[in-house]
Amino acid sequence: MNKKAFTLAEVLITLGIIGVVAAMTIPTLLININEKVWENADKVFINRYNEAMRMMNVDQNIAGYATTKDFVNAFSKYMKIANICDKDNLENCFGSTFEFEGTEFNTNDINSSARFGLEDWETEVVGLQFYSGVDALLAYNKNCVSADKYSNSTSEATKCIALLYDVNGISKPNIVNHDIKKYNVTSINNVIAPPLPDELASFFAAGTFSWDDDSYKTFSGVSGSGWSSYQNCSWDNDSYTSFDCNDKWTCDKVDDGYWSCGHDGQHVGGGGQIG
Repeated sequence: MNKKAFTLAEVLITLGIIGVVAAMTIPTLLININEKVWENADKVFINRYNEAMRMMNVDQNIAGYATTKDFVNAFSKYMKIANICDKDNLENCFGSTFEFEGTEFNTNDINSSARFGLEDWETEVVGLQFYSGVDALLAYNKNCVSADKYSNSTSEATKCIALLYDVNGISKPNIVNHDIKKYNVTSINNVIAPPLPDELASFFAAGTFSWDDDSYKTFSGVSGSGWSSYQNCSWDNDSYTSFDCNDKWTCDKVDDGYWSCGHDGQHVGGGGQIG
């Protein structure tokens, strides 16, 4: 009796073809599965976030905070937060780097609302790790207003917050629009050079300034009118309204075009102001 069977060569060729097809399709299949997992995790997080914001609005606890940190302290009573990181240690809550539109950013550089394309908010970014496993960078709009507490709509309340959040924590790929989602974030700006005010021309010779580093946090200049040299000046806040030089000279913006400066506690300039 004749028996028909596959030869060893035919079996090996078939297995080879299956292997090639699997190598071509499995990565795409895994990407699609991951995208679906991230999409579902995103929906769950946003539902919880919107409910927390709705409850905060009912209690009229959304508006009126001077800093992002102040808001986060109140927000933590409505949504469970495992860890909070200040603007100087954001990578402890969000990982050290992430990618947006093909560009890699250092997390610690995204330390103010201006980095989210929100220059007018003038607040810091705070890092959050939620008990749900989601990590986030959050900026607060200190000029926002609460919505009607008797309305279920949070359209006004949501204008108070900008979020960049990673639905699978620090696990890769850490790419915006994949596992990292954005909420009220219009762009990612790695470094923004704050303008040095023209009215400080009398503080530094001919208004000439130079930045000391690529983060635009410290600057130097040389004074005129017999004042001494000023080196290593640094901004004291993210709104660029206060700075000091070597912990000796300090200047604070008191009005448009006017700064109040002091040397060892003694005010200088006309009426203690320059500008």
